[in-house]
Amino acid sequence: MTDGFRFSNVPDEVAHRILSFLAITDLTRFCCVSKRCRELPHSASSLDFDLSASDYTFASTCEKRIQLLNYLDSFLSRHGDNKIQRFRVRLECHCVEKKIKWMVDKTRSFRVRREACECRKEYSRIVRWVEIAVRSGVEVLHLEIFIDEKQCGQDPLVPSCVFLCGSLKTLELDFGMNYPKVLKKPSSSSFSSNLQRLDLRNVEIDEGFFEWMSSSCKCLKELSLDNCRAESINIQSSSLESFRYIYDDDDLSDFDIIAPNLKCVAWKANMFVFQNVEKCTHLEKVELLLQPQKHDALVLFEVLRCISTVKHLTLNHETTRNCSKFDTRYWKSLNLDFVHKLEEVDIHMLIGSNAVEFARYVLEHAQKLKKMRIVHTAEQSKVLRRVNESKKISDATLVFEEAEE
Repeated sequence: MTDGFRFSNVPDEVAHRILSFLAITDLTRFCCVSKRCRELPHSASSLDFDLSASDYTFASTCEKRIQLLNYLDSFLSRHGDNKIQRFRVRLECHCVEKKIKWMVDKTRSFRVRREACECRKEYSRIVRWVEIAVRSGVEVLHLEIFIDEKQCGQDPLVPSCVFLCGSLKTLELDFGMNYPKVLKKPSSSSFSSNLQRLDLRNVEIDEGFFEWMSSSCKCLKELSLDNCRAESINIQSSSLESFRYIYDDDDLSDFDIIAPNLKCVAWKANMFVFQNVEKCTHLEKVELLLQPQKHDALVLFEVLRCISTVKHLTLNHETTRNCSKFDTRYWKSLNLDFVHKLEEVDIHMLIGSNAVEFARYVLEHAQKLKKMRIVHTAEQSKVLRRVNESKKISDATLVFEEAEE
């Protein structure tokens, strides 16, 4: 009995689940086993085209890569009208090795340099694949496209059909560190999108895109912007519940958010504009990732005053680095309203003892606290004794975790 014959007895839904773990190159081999194995992938509702494997990213010629791309074109054309619920594409810049002549002490030598291959505009294929997925009723679309502007060519950064897809609920876009093009406002702003989750990474965003999002994405619940350039962010959303903005530079000069149902915020950017979050009166969970070289303790105090309804607070070690000179009495004098509502606190204390006094203050004044988790280094065991000696006002569980090196 052959392996292919045994697999033919497996129900389709189970077979599709098994096949979802295969790399696309392995899936092509699987299709050669039998007729059943050849037909199964074409009815799969989850497709993962990962073209980041080293064999195809740094091939000495383009032949293998083009062969795979041609196969995927054919694969999608045979998928027919079958629904594609989830579609993921990961494409890395195709590089070729070139020998470069150079002279050292009048001796001719060679060195190998990897350069982006411009023999094919691969992104145009991705655009066609995405259009097929949209026509097939895709609900989850995940694109990781690590290419430069030349390879992107005249194609739009994101096909316009994506923003006009009524079935799409989750959209994840990652364009690496090259920022090939600016993500602009879709051409049709009257369409009402059903997007519930939007995750953007490594892309420059035009302010018009946020205008479109505010007016057209009435179902949006989660918005994540990771390493995204934007001079201005203005968001109005009654459905938004979670917002994440992570960007190391302080380019953001204008930030305003009106989201009455916003509950969760993670922020690593300009703290001066973060204070506009105080308009969101239902915040329950806040993660602050400050950079001490850019923000002093006074800025942190102002931010903490803005989050009066928070129940779960996370502070990274950089946030607390500038607070070592403030003792428990000083923290008490700030009259931070949210402390009396806190139920859970995570403090990352990896440098010195900066967060000890704040931790003690919370333990001694947060009546509703259920758990405090402190991530520390092995060298801080003596410092942590002071936290253990705090007179807890609640029955909170105190958890110490040693940070991984």
